[in-house]
Amino acid sequence: TDYPVYFRKDEDAYGTSTYLYRYSPNTNEVDSLLFPRNFSDYFRISPDGKLIYFNSISNAGKEVYDIETQEFINVLPYSGNISFSPDSQLIAISDGSELYIINANDYSLIYHDTTDVARAVFTRDNKKLFCFNSTTPNLIILDRENNFSKTEKQIDGLAGLPIPSYNGQKLFFLNYFN
Repeated sequence: TDYPVYFRKDEDAYGTSTYLYRYSPNTNEVDSLLFPRNFSDYFRISPDGKLIYFNSISNAGKEVYDIETQEFINVLPYSGNISFSPDSQLIAISDGSELYIINANDYSLIYHDTTDVARAVFTRDNKKLFCFNSTTPNLIILDRENNFSKTEKQIDGLAGLPIPSYNGQKLFFLNYFN
């Protein structure tokens, strides 16, 4: 299957719009989409490739834009980093001080935590959510099967994005270097 790669270019010459590009590895083609307004650098594409979630410059929160119909469909009252459950049912949004888990279909709030939570990622089996406590060197594990019961484990330091192994038994850390 084709797995398109998205990237953005800074605003147009008038400073009012942003270009989003989609590269298709199977066809080796790039197409572009001009957004009707600007948005910040951070964005995520839904697992089905139909929606883009981005931090709005004009609205407080996360905007949802349908790539196919080219329409804004929602503004979520949350901002921060976003991650999707592999089954596409849940969205986790964390800003370093709060965590929100919402239903991906109707955007209803399922879970909210005011612990200093950052960089959340679901396991491949959708059963757990790994994230960091943004003020201590602790890993937070939320168990989806047990009403999001929380376990906190001390680790040596905060190091990038937590990436659970395929079976969820090991945890790797993805670091970004500039």
